[in-house]
Amino acid sequence: MSSFPKNLKKLLQSKGLSASACARLCGLGERRFAFYVQGTREPNLDTLTRIARVLECTTDELLGNTQAKSTLKASWETRTLQKMKNFDAREKQLANSFIEQILRSRRPEKIYRKKPKSGRS
Repeated sequence: MSSFPKNLKKLLQSKGLSASACARLCGLGERRFAFYVQGTREPNLDTLTRIARVLECTTDELLGNTQAKSTLKASWETRTLQKMKNFDAREKQLANSFIEQILRSRRPEKIYRKKPKSGRS
C-alpha cells in the first residue's frame, strides 16, 4: 500500500486544512480528493504537483520519499558546520552577525524596537 494517503493526511493536519478546502484550492472535486485521502485512488503527476503546491511541500514528501531530501540537507549542514569550525574569531563574529540579521528580517520589527526606559528622563 502507498504511503501517499498517510502523508497527505499528516500534511493536511499540519497545515490546518480540511480535505474539502484543499480540494478547492487544488481545483479538484471533493469526492475525487476524498479518494486520494482514503487511498482508493492515486493522483496523476499534474494533480500531485498541484496538491504539493497547495500544501507547500515537495512531491517526494507526499509520496514518502523523504530520505533523499533529509540526506541532502544533513550533508549540506554538516559540510557547512565543518567549514565554520575553521573560522577565526573575526569570521565567527561576522557569520553570527549575518545570521542574526537574517533572523531579525524574518520576525516582526516590533520585537527589536528598544523599549523606552521607565522612570527617569
